[in-house]
Amino acid sequence: MTKIQMLAAVAAAALATACAGTQSAREETSAATQQNAASTTTSSTAQSTQPATFTDEQLRAYAAARDEMAPLQATFGAQTPERQQQIATEIAAIQQRHGIEPSMYNQIARRANEDRTFAARLAGVQLDTFSDDSLRAFARASIEIQPLTAGLSTATLEQQAQITEQIRQIARRNNLDSATYNAIAQRAQTDQTFAARVQDLYRQAQAPATNENNGE
Repeated sequence: MTKIQMLAAVAAAALATACAGTQSAREETSAATQQNAASTTTSSTAQSTQPATFTDEQLRAYAAARDEMAPLQATFGAQTPERQQQIATEIAAIQQRHGIEPSMYNQIARRANEDRTFAARLAGVQLDTFSDDSLRAFARASIEIQPLTAGLSTATLEQQAQITEQIRQIARRNNLDSATYNAIAQRAQTDQTFAARVQDLYRQAQAPATNENNGE
């Protein structure tokens, strides 16, 4: 495994660990979101019983919304009822911004959990074309993020939320949204050629710091 693949694994694990054990919270959040949607439409139940056929554009919207929602869902179960309602509202806004209805989002999530072929298709249509600038930004961000993840697996929910927010801030400071950061990390773990490309850019990102430490 290359250095960048190790960093990518850490990057993916950082958010995965923060979301570990929160499947029930995710279901609660989805339910809360559905209740919010029910106030404006009465067709969600009918839609959920229809055959699930989705375009690649809809699956990309789902993936982008899912990755942006993950940090909010991570601590949902530990929040007060008032904060849970706020989170449900924020999640509804994220889905709206990405152009995906709550009912469709939940259908895709269920289908991906139940159908491996569909899950593979979902993984395949996620945005996977990145500029060198995006990959350099990912490399720089990964260097900063790596130290934050050391104690993540043993952190409390509150500490996990703080670390996850720090990760998001680092990504944002490097002009990366969470969806792009996660997509790069996930692809680098499974695509050797892509990982090698990021590895080269990772070395370039390290070079200034190395030169500075050497007094050059």
